[in-house]
Amino acid sequence: MNFSFDYSNNGYKYIFGTIVNLYSKSVSDSNLISTDTVKTILKTDSVLTYSNSFNKPDFRDSARVFVVIKPVNDQNEFYYFNNDADIPLTASSSNVKNDITISADGKVIYDGETVRKNPDLRIELSRERNYTEMNDTSLISLRLNGIHIPYRSKGNLNPVLKVMESDNQNSSGIFSLLLNAELNKGSNRLSISYLNSDGNSDSLSMELLVSDETGITGLYNYPNPMRSETSFMFDIISPDVIPSVRIKIYTVHGRLIKEIFTQPSFGSNQIFWDGKDNDGDFVANGTYLYKLFTDGNNKTETPVQKLVVLK
Repeated sequence: MNFSFDYSNNGYKYIFGTIVNLYSKSVSDSNLISTDTVKTILKTDSVLTYSNSFNKPDFRDSARVFVVIKPVNDQNEFYYFNNDADIPLTASSSNVKNDITISADGKVIYDGETVRKNPDLRIELSRERNYTEMNDTSLISLRLNGIHIPYRSKGNLNPVLKVMESDNQNSSGIFSLLLNAELNKGSNRLSISYLNSDGNSDSLSMELLVSDETGITGLYNYPNPMRSETSFMFDIISPDVIPSVRIKIYTVHGRLIKEIFTQPSFGSNQIFWDGKDNDGDFVANGTYLYKLFTDGNNKTETPVQKLVVLK
């Protein structure tokens, strides 16, 4: 897998070398893919492009990769939470489109993502590679946590699995499996194998996580410090549907200057802020506070966090 990305120095001093760590699924020593020391000096307000490659056998069609960057020799930093990035990657050849897409509750997901305990899973198989007629269900095998999920159970259609053509008018040649199954807390393994027109089998295996926690986790904003704009990132792992969320931004004296509404989805979410207050004026340099509020039956709010505007 070849990859590249840019990172920058938003501080006041030169950075004399950086360490780039690459992880799969989550940031932990057991999931470390590679570590690399970049000796290039990163000047103030400069951008560096990093390129590398890795070979990971269990990286099949899609995955989430986490990049963590830190200065060598523990050089002083104002903030550490803007040193990492969560990147969804999809592997495909240069001439063939992806053959399979998995979505949960209407949102495309990748290996290692968190989903609801009872998600509506849609598995879409493309006929891009001229697969044998997809309505021949004997050519497709679906397993959840090692247990085969048949199309029929005791002579009747399996109520948790539906086979249908895609209802997307722009997705001609897409064959869909709709799976409504209860997942276990913790790690779950969804595996699909199918036979193509050449008589060879292909497969995809994906880990789905169900958290014991509920509500909102992982709230932060990036970049921070910000110049003119920033984005608030957070994960929703509540089993209940949350109709809307609000980001409220305050001065350090507690005066509300901006409120942003959005309709979230389960899993990763992002709210963009253009750096303007409720009157449409750009906010001044300084430190601000923000909280996230959820609406619905179970209203919650996150602890206060700080962001800095530095133009």
